[in-house]
Amino acid sequence: MDFEKILNRHKRVLFLFSGGKDSVAVYHLIKPYLDRIIVGFVDTGDSAPEILSYIEKIEEQTPNFIRYNSDVKAWIKENGHPSDVVPVEYTTEGHLFGSPKELKVTSYFSCCNANIWEPLAKLAHHVRADAIITGQRDDDEHKSPIKNGSFDGSFYHYYPLLDWDEDQVREYIKEQGETDARFDLDHTSIDCLTCTAYCASQPERMAYVRKRYPDRYAEMVATLTDIQGAVVSEMAGMYALIKGYSNLDEEQDEV
Repeated sequence: MDFEKILNRHKRVLFLFSGGKDSVAVYHLIKPYLDRIIVGFVDTGDSAPEILSYIEKIEEQTPNFIRYNSDVKAWIKENGHPSDVVPVEYTTEGHLFGSPKELKVTSYFSCCNANIWEPLAKLAHHVRADAIITGQRDDDEHKSPIKNGSFDGSFYHYYPLLDWDEDQVREYIKEQGETDARFDLDHTSIDCLTCTAYCASQPERMAYVRKRYPDRYAEMVATLTDIQGAVVSEMAGMYALIKGYSNLDEEQDEV
């Protein structure tokens, strides 16, 4: 990607940095231009200590660094734990219109939006950015629908790693001296240490948390167990309904 061309085209360019492997790769790519780029980081209030230590190191060597704070723990307390599967009776609406329960659950999209994506947008507006650089790749499972180089009504978006794959990213950052064990995980930013969502890609991360933070690991397992119980409870009605219709179909076939 031609960073010189981007910087000549835009007045204020913001690079959104998470501390994960992709953003670390981009950081090394833009090092020659750091005096002309603002580096922004959102601290959710539940980042792993090693992430915060790493961010402090980056902040010290970055001319234009800005940090924006959210509070994911307080948000979860009010809105519920993020989950891949959401039992409706356990959501905020379920509590409001049904019987109150000890557990509250919400979509992980809602949690990420409130504690990461919206703060990132506020950060971009705060610094009056007209262009944003991120570490998004084409092969990411979850990614912005905004195309590389396009304008979303507020900002132009650029993805230097668009054509890279995960192996290329890991190889590149190792060449730059980045050898931390967390870079072997899927979710390498660890911006929410005890996140209870993204279960398909969580096993390695769970093992990482269990080894380094056993108390937080136990907390995560307890919450996941509660969510599982809530999901099973709500699914019981669906299973019964399906079974009832199946029995009705069999009776009609016999007739």
